[in-house]
Amino acid sequence: MLRRRASLSVMVVLLVAANTAFFAWRWHSVDAVGTVTWVGIDSLSIEVPASQPAVRLHQGEWDSNDKGLAASMSPVQTMAGRERALAFITLAPQPTYAHFIEAIRDLKARRVCNVAVREGGRPWRATIPLPDGSFDGLDVPALVLCGQQLGDAGFSGTLPPDGPIRLLPRGTDQ
Repeated sequence: MLRRRASLSVMVVLLVAANTAFFAWRWHSVDAVGTVTWVGIDSLSIEVPASQPAVRLHQGEWDSNDKGLAASMSPVQTMAGRERALAFITLAPQPTYAHFIEAIRDLKARRVCNVAVREGGRPWRATIPLPDGSFDGLDVPALVLCGQQLGDAGFSGTLPPDGPIRLLPRGTDQ
């Protein structure tokens, strides 16, 4: 009887250890549900003529009349008085969420920290002519990709690193 109880106890301990190891392996495995990409919305927005060109990501390359991503970078004065670069991009010809995520991940990999997306702009009508002579403009909010905000409100701080999305079992709080 004592021998049988010891055997059962050893078996239970082994099964619990195997189960724990399996769940730990699944929790830390690379094949999680997906990858979360962190983006902050800044309080600063830029006003540009509606006709202003923006660069687009096409087959992994940024193009704008053969000038690339550098053509879209322009210096912007922050609310704190510093000068930072802001990229002006478009998601055309396919303004989908998947294309937005692809563009944001590419910009983060290139360490472009602040971006304005043309499709996120709100049209407005100027009372005096804009630099291109038109009266049609876009008010485009800035997005923070690397934790360096431009404005004085909205997102501030440091963005967490991108990482895998994990589904937690029901009833767990984190």
